[in-house]
Amino acid sequence: MSPRKSSKSQQPAKSTRVGTRTNPRNPGDLSVVPPEGTLKRFLWEKRVWVEATFALSMLEPWEKIIVLTVFLIASGLLVTSIYLYFPQHLSFIRRRALFYIFGDDKLSTTTASTEL
Repeated sequence: MSPRKSSKSQQPAKSTRVGTRTNPRNPGDLSVVPPEGTLKRFLWEKRVWVEATFALSMLEPWEKIIVLTVFLIASGLLVTSIYLYFPQHLSFIRRRALFYIFGDDKLSTTTASTEL
């Protein structure tokens, strides 16, 4: 026979009431309360949006730091490569497009004169 559980153990955990929200028993946790001030609230909303969109809210703080560091390093490398390589690539694409549109007049005149 299994012992019967008392009704007290099946009650939900008590919660504290802050404003109109019901929060778990951690009154010092201010991450769920929007801050005062327009700029602070805007930045808080963007932080919450990023954490919710990329599932960062489920990570511990040290894991968030690692994920964001890897993201910032990858973004920095991408921006650097675009800055260094992209102008050369645009020049190459421009020459290729001009070749497809107008043909290779310069190359054909120089090779024709050397073959004669």
